[in-house]
Amino acid sequence: MEFVLLSAKLQDWYKEPREEQRVSVPVLHQACVALYEDRKWYRAQVTGRPGGRQVEVQYVDFGNKKLVSVSDLRKIKDEFFSVPSRAIHCCLSDVVPPDGDVWTEACRRRFISLAHQKLVIVMATGEPPQTQPLPVRLFESSLDGPLDSIAELLVQEQLASFTEGLEPPAEGEPAVWDPPLESGSALPAVEEAQSEEALDLPSQLKLIHQLKDLNVRVSHVNSPSSFYVQLGQSGPQLQRSGPQRSGVRAQRMSELVEEQCEHLEHQDLVWELDQELTEERPVPVTLLRSNETGKLVSMADFLDSKGPAAPPGTRCAGSDGDPVPPVPPTPQPRPAPRTVASAEKVETGPYRPPSLPGLGPASLRVTAVGEDGLLHARTPDAEAVRRRLGERLQQSMKTLPRQRAYTWRTVRGLAVRGPDMLWYRGQLLELLGGHVKVQDVDSGLVENIPVVHVYPTLLCDDTPQLSVSCQLHGIQPVGGRWQCDAVALLRELLLSRRVDVEVRALRGPEDAVLGPFISPKLPQEGEPFQVKVKHLRTPNELFLWPLEGSSEQHLEGEHLEEALSRINDDMEATQHLTDMRQGGPCLAQYSDGRFYRARVDALSGVEPVRVLVQHVDFGSEDSLPPARLRRLPAALLRFPPQALEVKVSGFGPPSGGGEQEEEEGAVLSYSPGWSLKATMDMLHMLHGHITAAIVAREPELTVLLYNEDGELVHLPLVSSGLAELE
Repeated sequence: MEFVLLSAKLQDWYKEPREEQRVSVPVLHQACVALYEDRKWYRAQVTGRPGGRQVEVQYVDFGNKKLVSVSDLRKIKDEFFSVPSRAIHCCLSDVVPPDGDVWTEACRRRFISLAHQKLVIVMATGEPPQTQPLPVRLFESSLDGPLDSIAELLVQEQLASFTEGLEPPAEGEPAVWDPPLESGSALPAVEEAQSEEALDLPSQLKLIHQLKDLNVRVSHVNSPSSFYVQLGQSGPQLQRSGPQRSGVRAQRMSELVEEQCEHLEHQDLVWELDQELTEERPVPVTLLRSNETGKLVSMADFLDSKGPAAPPGTRCAGSDGDPVPPVPPTPQPRPAPRTVASAEKVETGPYRPPSLPGLGPASLRVTAVGEDGLLHARTPDAEAVRRRLGERLQQSMKTLPRQRAYTWRTVRGLAVRGPDMLWYRGQLLELLGGHVKVQDVDSGLVENIPVVHVYPTLLCDDTPQLSVSCQLHGIQPVGGRWQCDAVALLRELLLSRRVDVEVRALRGPEDAVLGPFISPKLPQEGEPFQVKVKHLRTPNELFLWPLEGSSEQHLEGEHLEEALSRINDDMEATQHLTDMRQGGPCLAQYSDGRFYRARVDALSGVEPVRVLVQHVDFGSEDSLPPARLRRLPAALLRFPPQALEVKVSGFGPPSGGGEQEEEEGAVLSYSPGWSLKATMDMLHMLHGHITAAIVAREPELTVLLYNEDGELVHLPLVSSGLAELE
């Protein structure tokens, strides 16, 4: 029953996806909850990481293994550790494959037909190490007649052989498979009592080698040497016994007492059971012994009279018939609660930008050629620094850091352990399941590396990056994109060679000096001005732009639209964005394929990496991969954003009026107070001649909007009940 309740709790807890439950970086042997083919959740353990976005898990309550996606894993709640794993790893004892090597497919199929998902009787024949399967003998369940040994059936069908020195029973002689009992066992032979009432057993096999006729279900089969069984009964509590079992209970209790009191074996001991037998240890009893006069007295009274055997004021039952005080419960040691380590939040900045060579002739050593056709090279000075830096890197990481799960959202620079077991400096480009895409900042080489070989820490951060990115001047790839054969040719011609180059232009690390966008000049408070609404978030939160004076804004005779067109015509001249700090400027590619000015808001995804940006000239937001982001030329910062975020004053969402719409799903998911109808009506009313007047600048820019008749645009929403006046 406890497993039925456990399964119901699992389905209820994990039916709704929660971000904090997701497993970002699975670790070997990590306990988790995994989704199965029936779309239900089961307890599992990570047993392998084949790569990509898949891991191998074993369902601990059944024994089978399966490859699942990382997205189908969840962190396990502490309370789900309370029930022991149900599947017990076993092997069929006394038999081996006929050829002594491997089991044949025919034998495996036959064993599955005899045992898989069937109730069988199991008898343990040994107690192996914890890492080895438990050797058992299996018998087919039968209501009457002798039991059929599955091992004998396999031998008779010539699918298996008995181990050396073991012979099958004689013809017509029933086989007796009594498991051996350990000497000094705490359980006496109670076959007669077992026939009357079976004991409830724990779901572990601590005492299974002392029992027989145990019903189990075979839950999963790999071969006769590896299969999993589930106990039919798992309740560890011993039930209350009837009068017919009092003799058995007395015999068992007497043996337990004698084991606890071996030093009093020469004494005449009489014991009384204080309460019903439970799993509690030590068992609470009252011991009586003869005193000097031959009278039975309480052992507690006797010890109390001899010395400080009991606390002051405590009196136990004696021969005078004093009442027995309640026995205080003995505190039982409890195992420490099992916890699953959550992802550790860590933040690292980038390594310092490299020193660039001067304009004119220079000598460089090419260290890498990227898929985008960029060359990565080192100057002679950087080559000398690299030799000294290698020794410093190994000295700074003398011990292997402890591997943990990290969030990776705010990690940029990191330490990389290479295949040669040496340390290198890198920067994180993208997280790919159990791997990360990393670029070596000292060579420019890009590789996919398992997360267990990278650590979010900066090594020798006082030394700048040694690799300089170079672009071939005046060369454009065919079709606008570098093909694989072209990149391969560049690597064959240039890689690991020293070349003489002429530096025609320098593009430094612009993201290190770029600041925020400049603020536009706005009219005074209360002064009306004509605006154009560019984006609507809710009926009272939108983005607009003043029409008066915006067309005259230009830089060195070039308007913003002209500058953006020029940059889009030569996107190869721009570099990929590497500084993804919150609020940083960038160029973001829109759905029309062109790049527009944007601002980084946050990382919206890690697997794969996605960046949430806001188009500052339109107000709309987009979640994009890093490949669709570019560094913003510094000159474009001198144009103010063409969309101002404002709050429209004077009205708000109706209080309680949108309950019906919310039930029908006709509300904004990100702002449930507003209905879709109110949003669409407001959007329709904002077309045409709109005038704004600033009401307040702090804490946020607040305005009033008027239509061409000079009336507040939100009044129709209020009159129709879609909004309320504030």
